[in-house]
Amino acid sequence: MQAVKRGPKSWIWLAVRLLVAALALGWTFSMAPWREVMEAASAIAPLSFALGVALMLGNMWIGAIRWHALLAAYGAERVPRLPFLARAYWIGTFYNTLLPANVSGDVVRGHVTRQSFPESNAAAYVIVAIERFFGLAGLILVVVLVLSFHPVAEVSVPPALALVAAGVAVGAAMSPLLAARIGRVIPGRIGEALVALPRPTAPLWFGPTLGLSLVTHSVASLVVWVMLRDLHPTVELLDILVLMPLALMVIYVPITVAGLGVREVAFVGLLGEIGVNPVDATVCSLAFMGVMLVISMGGGLSHLVAPLDWEFTPPGEKEAEGDRSSDP
Repeated sequence: MQAVKRGPKSWIWLAVRLLVAALALGWTFSMAPWREVMEAASAIAPLSFALGVALMLGNMWIGAIRWHALLAAYGAERVPRLPFLARAYWIGTFYNTLLPANVSGDVVRGHVTRQSFPESNAAAYVIVAIERFFGLAGLILVVVLVLSFHPVAEVSVPPALALVAAGVAVGAAMSPLLAARIGRVIPGRIGEALVALPRPTAPLWFGPTLGLSLVTHSVASLVVWVMLRDLHPTVELLDILVLMPLALMVIYVPITVAGLGVREVAFVGLLGEIGVNPVDATVCSLAFMGVMLVISMGGGLSHLVAPLDWEFTPPGEKEAEGDRSSDP
């Protein structure tokens, strides 16, 4: 396979992101000296770290169910089985975490399910993008919902933000309809591709999709709480359910590779609101990154051992029930 050549702009953007990460880490370790961070890290029990890994692996399945629901909402002719989607999610995490763009795994997931929509291969990529917006909406809603009955320090989020989050989800879900209208006035292949994008045929699936987004981000917050309580046994889970979605929003913006640096700054700033010192906040952030690296490396190894191929049979051809999808 021929290597993909990077243009000058790509290299400049990568250099900027690495610089931002370096500056953010420099600020973090000025607040939390590296030697103290290493000493404090020993307080996190191996069992807590292992539980964090197990919870995030379970989150892959929740994400797969959400992805399955969106494919059904847009009338996919063929929807892969959940084991295949969960493995694709797992492998996608490897590419999202370790490659600079933070979206490479989404491209992989769209590619392996592109035959769900035989009339428009681009549709599968659009579904993955829409799922990302549902995830962002869920992230915001977790914060708003918990804050509505559990105030956290000086953190203040206007309730109207819940409407914004819902609007993000609805806008993303309806975007193919707008694209189709635009496509009718654009000549050539681009217009044809836009018109061919899928339209929602079962919009009732959008509710469960948003609900599953709330669950996935709650699980991620639970992972942080499990490890943080080894450092601060009195920390409340509800506090983490508010603060961690805010901290993890940096992952949605590709400012640095895998959020490195800016995530640590966010942890230090937000956990400081509930009395967590910079050293322990940094340890918790790095421990969470460690969990994600373990998950990601497992996904990469899985892809190395066996290709991620879904054997698609065109509609109308007979096939055995057990052979409708493969999960190598």
